[in-house]
Amino acid sequence: MKDFSDMAIIDVDSHFEPATFPPGEHPLWELREHLPSRVDVMIESIAGDLYGALPPAQRPDPAALVVRIGGNMGMTSEQLDDLAAAPATPVPGAADADGRIAWMDRVGIDYGLVNPGGEYAGAVALARQFLTDREVRHRAVFLCNDYLADAFAEHTNRVSPVTIIDTDDLEWSIGELTRMRERGSRAFFVAAMPFEGRSPAHPAVDRLWHAATDLGMVAVLHIGNTPARFDGG
Repeated sequence: MKDFSDMAIIDVDSHFEPATFPPGEHPLWELREHLPSRVDVMIESIAGDLYGALPPAQRPDPAALVVRIGGNMGMTSEQLDDLAAAPATPVPGAADADGRIAWMDRVGIDYGLVNPGGEYAGAVALARQFLTDREVRHRAVFLCNDYLADAFAEHTNRVSPVTIIDTDDLEWSIGELTRMRERGSRAFFVAAMPFEGRSPAHPAVDRLWHAATDLGMVAVLHIGNTPARFDGG
């Protein structure tokens, strides 16, 4: 039997998700007027392309749709309210970089890719759907990337912040990959969606993949970043 004892264990899907932020300390505080509600983000994550395919007059109210989804899961409206109001279950290192490294040591993880998400990046990971103004979108991505890089600045030998990019603007994204690689990132989010209106495999997108290869970065196709419908061209 082959001996795997000398192989590194890499966690390719961990998250850094503080449950709440004090007023004014949210990474996207300056853009709060542009951000969608939690319900909108939830609907987009669960069934966004299907919801968007309906004529506007036929789309159910998002809050009512969440209740209906919960009902299909056997949850009452009271249970949904309780779930929304309940504090997040604390997980070792979920929102503390030093705690994350200590937890990795305990369970034997050598290196981890750390995704943004939750309270500060849920909408930004879906930025093309919600943040239609390019300058606002780029600012939001920049702030989220910096927040994660700041949190793990002392631990990039053990973890890589996963960089968010804007696949509707490849030149800007190449610049952001370069900036974040200097901050310790070795991975970046992609979605199963067109890149500047083309398939990710189109030759026009090669400059992004060349840049990632030259920088030594890998693409992460995360669950929830893949719509049911793919118009890749």
